[in-house]
Amino acid sequence: MKRNGPIFAEVTDTLRSFPDLDKLLSQLCTYPKTITVQSIRGEIDALSTLRDAIRLCFKLAESFQSIDLMGEGADPAHYQLLLAIIKNLNESTLHNMERAINQLLDDEKASISGKCVAKHQECFIVRSGVDAVLDLSRENYASFTDKVYSVRPSFYFIIIRP
Repeated sequence: MKRNGPIFAEVTDTLRSFPDLDKLLSQLCTYPKTITVQSIRGEIDALSTLRDAIRLCFKLAESFQSIDLMGEGADPAHYQLLLAIIKNLNESTLHNMERAINQLLDDEKASISGKCVAKHQECFIVRSGVDAVLDLSRENYASFTDKVYSVRPSFYFIIIRP
């Protein structure tokens, strides 16, 4: 593969980007004793990380597929392992898992930066319609936030006024 320099560099960068899969699988297989905000946050983070890992698998498969396997009189028997890896990285189960995670999590909310903004948007990463209680909570949160912002100028005036 080293003779395919750009592909080798791309594969190396992709492999470097993979999360710690042991830690990820441990997070996904562990069921919390009590449901807390922190445990839910951990589960959502694990699902988001799993989706990223699946996408990296697809990227890796694309890189491997672009390698010229038959160049320079190469023997196809030497590439059986690589062909098997490509097949496994394109497994339909991975596509189904990504689709299921995408139905649950919203991509746009996952990449928000800034601690305050991220905290505010954290509850919005789960798509609407997944959980009626969560949807109701979001509506109430938005309603209360709007009320606070509409009342805030009058509070500001009262506090500043001598």
